[in-house]
Formats: sequence, C-alpha cells, structure tokens
Amino acid sequence: MDKSNRQNYKDDIYYRLYTMNDRNISVLKEYCVYFDISLKNFLEHIVNYINSNFPIPDYVNIINKLSTITDDNLVIKFLDSITFDYKILKNNLMDYFINFRPDIYYANEILKNRIYNNLKLYETYKAKLETPSKCDNVNLDDHMNNTIIDYIESDYTITRYCFNKNLSKTLFKQYIAKIKTKKPELYNKFVEATNKKEQIKNEIIENDVYTILNIIKENSSISIIDFLLITNYDVFELVEVADRILSIEDKKLFRMNVKGIRYINRLSESGLGNILNSTYTFNINGELIELSGNDKIEIFQFLKDNNIPVCNDTWTDACIKYLNDELKKGCSK
Repeated sequence: MDKSNRQNYKDDIYYRLYTMNDRNISVLKEYCVYFDISLKNFLEHIVNYINSNFPIPDYVNIINKLSTITDDNLVIKFLDSITFDYKILKNNLMDYFINFRPDIYYANEILKNRIYNNLKLYETYKAKLETPSKCDNVNLDDHMNNTIIDYIESDYTITRYCFNKNLSKTLFKQYIAKIKTKKPELYNKFVEATNKKEQIKNEIIENDVYTILNIIKENSSISIIDFLLITNYDVFELVEVADRILSIEDKKLFRMNVKGIRYINRLSESGLGNILNSTYTFNINGELIELSGNDKIEIFQFLKDNNIPVCNDTWTDACIKYLNDELKKGCSK
C-alpha cells in the first residue's frame, strides 16, 4: 500500500471510530493511546476524510476564514462584505465544530475562542445598529406580540418557525421571556400551543423522515421546495430522528441531501427587486418560455404563502415547477 492509500485508509478508519462513538472525546483519547497517535493528528485525519467525502457548505468556508482574522475592524469588514446572513453562522456553530472541524473544537482552544469572540463581536456591532430608540418601544412590543401570535397560529415547531422567519432562536426566547412577564395570557397560549405541537411532532415526524428518504432514493435528491412543503419540521429535527431510526447507509444518504437546505443564503430586499426586474427564460420540454411580470408575482406569492425563503435555488426551482404546472401547496402553512 503506497503512502497515499495508507493516508486514505487511516482517514476512513479514524472517521468511523469518531462517528460510531457519538464523538465522545474520552473514547477518542483512548483510541489515540491505542494507535499511539496524538489527539491533534487523530482529528486531522477525520477532517481530511470529511473534506474528501462530503460537500462543504459555504458557511463552513466562511467560518474557516473567520478563524484566521485577529483584527476587530477586519472582522466587521469581512462579515459586512459577504451576502451571507451572519445568524446562520452563529446558529450552526456547533454543527460546524462537530461535523466539519472537530480538530478545532477538541484540540485548538485558541481558534475556537477566536471564532466565538469574532461572532460575538459582530453580533454586538449589529445590535448597536439595530437598537430602537425609546419612541420605538411600543412598536417593538407590538412586533414581539405579533410574532408570538403568528407562531401559535402556525403548524411549525419553534426551530422551524425561526428558520422560516430568519429569526434567531435566542431572540425568540427573549420574546418569550418578556411576554411571560408582560402578557401572561399570551404566554399560557404559547405554552399550550408548543406542547400540542410537540405531541403532534412525536406522532408524525418519523413518517416525514421516511417520506423524504423515499423521494431522495427515487430522484437522487430532493429540492428545497419539496422538502419544506413535505414537513413542518426543521432539518436538524429531522436529522436527529433519522440518526435514530435509519440504517447507516440511509442515514448518510439522508444527511447528505438535506443538510444543505439549512444553510440557504436568502436574497436581500435589493436582490428580490432585481428578480422582479430581470428577464427569465426557461427551456421547458424543448420550448423556450419567458416569465411574464404576472408569472413572477404569482411565483413570489406562492413562496410567501408557503413560508419558503427566497434564494436563487428556491426561485429557480419554483419557476420551473410553475412552468410545468407543478407548483402546488404542500402540507405546511
């Protein structure tokens, strides 16, 4: 076996050991002793395997870059310069560490703290820009109450609702804490609705996992729109269940096809305006068809009515489905 093959073989073995023991660091250290290898080296093999065998989301590359920046002003300049919502970086930081960069999480406190601190720095910077004046407090309370009411009336769990609305779970929890004191009746309705949603989730989420898996097997993939219309639950909620009930191969197939959905890069207001003002022509069954202004408005309305975030992928998918007369409302609302 040549050097390259030996390297690949080690990468594969170490990654299997990493995943089969639920990423337990104590067990990993025991393996290091057995193989007479440092923890750092062991984890580097795992990262090599991940980079060679899995698609790397954009957000991972962004956080990788963020881990190299030591100047506060450059952190702000970098995150301001990208079109990626920083909340996605923050909300998926543990996924980044555990599934893509265990070498940092378990063996590099300096880089780990730098990432945490850089994201916290930027979050503070954004909060200062967005802090309302005292005269806006009434409107802020109305917004908070309306958000909770909207959640209660929806079919979504908290995690999926926050994804739909591009709202951080931290901020949502802050809303809940405030209404618990200021609006106890509304808070009680929130608790009742959440408990009911969890009960329904426990009854049907396994069926959603199998439905999505079957579509993936039949089509080799699943579109974002199809996924979001099939289920009222978030990618992470479904992956957690899939990890528990599926075989190793099906689990891997499921993860590879749905995890990217969580990291979509939503279009800004200007981006949405550009879509409405742009010309779109698609080849449908050999015929070139250009979307009219009314077509684009109807497609936008469909995405809005079904709580589907607008990004380049969902827009293209919706246009093609629309022209093929396949743009139909799913189970979500």
